[in-house]
Amino acid sequence: LVLPAAHPAAAATSKAEEAEFNELIEVLKARSEENSEANKNYAMRANKLAKQDFDDVKTRRPKLIIVSTTKGNKILTKEEFSTYNMDGKIDTVYGTRMKQGGGEMKDYNDITYVLKE
Repeated sequence: LVLPAAHPAAAATSKAEEAEFNELIEVLKARSEENSEANKNYAMRANKLAKQDFDDVKTRRPKLIIVSTTKGNKILTKEEFSTYNMDGKIDTVYGTRMKQGGGEMKDYNDITYVLKE
């Protein structure tokens, strides 16, 4: 519902939103003031590269998977990829390499995911 600015209900809504926004700002300022000393101490600590700060570094970054399509490559998140895969829209294609004695074999290190359209 979009009301013109001259409409009395629009003015009341914007004043209510503004009051709510100002209340939120005050709460955040109070929280910041409460934690200011702890934040200063944390910023001034000697061991800034402590293991505890980086324990979750591998799980924190998003897992992205490149998938080939007819229009080029597309980058999917792990969740999107699993959704497409569960729907049967992803084909896994393995590359080939030469055997030591001659002939070809599947190369399981050379994986290409293809999105069926």
